[in-house]
This record gives sequence, C-alpha cells and structure tokens, in this order.
Amino acid sequence: MPSLFFADLVRERCVGTGSGALPLAGALAGHRRFADAVPEEASFHYAIAGVTHPGEWETGTGAIDGEGRLRRDGVAASSNGGAAVDFSAGVKTVALIAGAGWYAVTDAALADQDAALAGYEAALAGKQPLSTGHSSASAVEASDAVTVRRGGGWVNVPAAALVHQRSGGGFVCTGNLGVGEEAPGQRLVVRGSSAVDGSAPVAVEISDAQAGAAGWTNGAVFAALNFRSADNSVAGAGVRAQVAAAMPVSHGGATDLKLSATGSALLDRSVVLESTGRFRPGSDNSQPLGWTSSRWSTVHAATGAIQTSDAREKAWRGPADAAELRAARRMLGELGFFQWHDAIALKGTDAARRHFGVRAQAAWAIMAEEGLVDPLDADGAPGACPYAFLCHDRWQDADGEWHDRFGVRSDQLALFLVAALAAEMGLGEIAA
Repeated sequence: MPSLFFADLVRERCVGTGSGALPLAGALAGHRRFADAVPEEASFHYAIAGVTHPGEWETGTGAIDGEGRLRRDGVAASSNGGAAVDFSAGVKTVALIAGAGWYAVTDAALADQDAALAGYEAALAGKQPLSTGHSSASAVEASDAVTVRRGGGWVNVPAAALVHQRSGGGFVCTGNLGVGEEAPGQRLVVRGSSAVDGSAPVAVEISDAQAGAAGWTNGAVFAALNFRSADNSVAGAGVRAQVAAAMPVSHGGATDLKLSATGSALLDRSVVLESTGRFRPGSDNSQPLGWTSSRWSTVHAATGAIQTSDAREKAWRGPADAAELRAARRMLGELGFFQWHDAIALKGTDAARRHFGVRAQAAWAIMAEEGLVDPLDADGAPGACPYAFLCHDRWQDADGEWHDRFGVRSDQLALFLVAALAAEMGLGEIAA
C-alpha cells in the first residue's frame, strides 16, 4: 500500500460525470484547491458527495493526474455497493479526507506495538538485576569471575579469560585475542568479514616475539604485523611490518621499522625506516623507487642524486665513436622547450610551465638512422637497444590493456651531448 498524503481543508466543486477521472472546478469557500495543496500523483483518501443528486456518493483512494483531474484508483465504499459510481450531471463536492479504513489499520498497529512493548518489559524484568549489596571496584582483577547465562543456566567465567582492565589502568588478555576469529593463532588476530578488491577476506595479526628474522642479526626481537589471506597464507597477501623491540649491536641498539612485500623474503623486497630518520631499501641495489606506471610527480632535495660511478665496478669501453658523435650532434638540434599535456589540461596553456629537453622517440630515431639501435617498428615499438640513456617500458593494467612509455636518462644523455660538443671543439677523443 503506498504512503498516503494528508492535507487540511482541501475541497472543490465538481460538475463532472461518469465513473472515470473527474475534473475539478475550484475550491469551496474556506477551502483550498487540490492543485495548491497536493503534489501530482500523490495518493490520498477522497470523498465525493452529490449536491444535485444527494444519493450519489463515494469514498476511496486516488490522485491528481497530469490534467488536474481526480483519478479514482480504488473505491472503499459507495452508493453503488462499493463499486465506482457513474455520476450523473450536476453539482457535487470532492474532499481530501482520512478514511475510516485508515483509522482501523492505525488502531490495530498501535495495539500490536503496545503488545510488543509489554513483552519487552516482561523480558527485561526476567533479567538478572544489578546487585547493590556489594562493594564497588574501579577495575577487574584476574581472580574475579563474571556470571553469564549459558543455555538454560548460568556459569562463572574468570576475568583472566576476558579482556579486562587492571587497577593500573592497562587492559589485559592472558590468551590470544581474536576479532572475527574464533581460534586465533597469534596474540591478536583481526579477520575481515568480506572480500577486499574481489580477493579473499584478509586478517591482520600481531605475532609473538620473533628472534633472528631474515635480514637482521640473530638475537633481534620483533613484534610482527602480518596481513594474511583467508587460507592463512602470508605469501602474496600484503605487507609485513616488523618493529624491532630490542635491536642487536649491528643496528646500534636503535629501533627501526622494516616493511616487506612478502612474508618470507624480508632481505630481498623490504624497505627500512631507521631511527636516525634514514629511509633505505632492505638490501643493496635490489628495487626501484616508483615505476613507469606509478611515477613520483616531483622529487624535492637539497642536493642532487649520488649515482654509483666506481671504476672498479665498470667494464670500460672508451670514448664515443664517429657514428655516436654524429648522432649526438644531430640530437643537439632536437633540444627544445615543451609543456606537458597534463599540465596544460590542469593549468591552461599560459600557466603550464615550460620544460627543456628532448623527445625520446626523436632521439631513438636518430640513433637508429646512424645504425646504432634497431628502428621503431610500424606500431612505434622499439627493438634492440644497448644504450641506457634510451628507455622504454611496457606494462599491463588491471583490465588487461597494454601501455608503454618512452623516456631518457637525462644525466647520461647530457654527457653524451657534451662529448659531441667537445669533439666539435677539438677537445674530445673519438674511438677507433
């Protein structure tokens, strides 16, 4: 049954005929028109009373249609034995009312509510009352017991089995605590109740002390925070964070934070935030910062990046040859200013900043024309390239679509172009 609309003092004159929708002819004195008080298509109770023919009357539910007429949707009672009245020509009144049936339903609903409240009061009266004859305590001790109902009887549960507050103000749980987990295997396990990003529900757990974890000197003690999948496996489930509670001498007795992408290979895929404020990878030269499809927008630093350039770690080839120098000289002519499309879309052409550099594909094409790298194919994809200052990455997104992006290592490219300028000035050496 739709919700009914009610309004006071709504009554109009009507001279319409028939058993269908009736046109309305204006409000009676001291009353309002339906169009002024009732929203179109809102359902309400109506009463039609014949004036010219007092024996014709009808009550029911209806609405005002798009033409401003009374649409009679359901007849409750009428002079036609409960069916729609085929009204004769003459004056009649149409009023918005509260029907007798509505009062009956409302009274029945109120009676049901009264009965339900009486049942609640009886149930509350049967509960165990608060005892006021005992002394008060500000906290629970492990030796205390709590009485709870189990099935048809009562049992005493020791406070040591519960999470309780000690007099010192701290909260204590002597066993493992599970939230959404009936049999927690660690000190604290919080298990999700629904899937995350379409995967299985995950659990967060804080394990017991752990000594000699991979990547740390034996004797280190950890509190491990693990994110596990529903099958209780760690690998591939998320990030493990291990905070050293008592670090060995090799870490200077400090407290560091270590994050790893897996639960076992802590040495290979981890990062460490040291207590000194230094942020570093867990092992040397093991992983990038950012990625082609997940780039940092800007790196702010007081000094430039220090890159490895130790001669003992290099297989030295020597100076650029003639073809390489020709390519470098040609690239000098490709240098120019540009604006990023994203910046133009965000700031406008006038406000977007102008950068200076080279177009990676243009540099690649020059190197290919000099026979130094494979040319780009018909789809714009590169072939073999032994030069590290020319970069290309390809990746697949979550929808299976492939993307690619060209780039350059600006520091190496700049030195390559410097070599060409030095050769032009007679300062450089050309490889044989």
